[in-house]
Amino acid sequence: MTDYFGSMIASCSQDGDVIIWTQDQEAAGAEWVAKILHTFQDTVWRVSWSITGNILAATTADNKVTLWKESLDGEWKLVKELQS
Repeated sequence: MTDYFGSMIASCSQDGDVIIWTQDQEAAGAEWVAKILHTFQDTVWRVSWSITGNILAATTADNKVTLWKESLDGEWKLVKELQS
């Protein structure tokens, strides 16, 4: 899923990885660079950006939803974890 500004993509998988992919928008033909946001214990079913593109939600097979936000230093921090 691409963020609002189009320079970041989030992907998830059955192995529990959530990956943030970034691309330099200024460089023509720039490659996408992968960074693991987090590895969960269970399958990650879906990732979704907030409308402003600054918060990422991830839902897992153990009925949890986690919210993540990128800090100024470029590291992703867990903001909230919810369980149903």
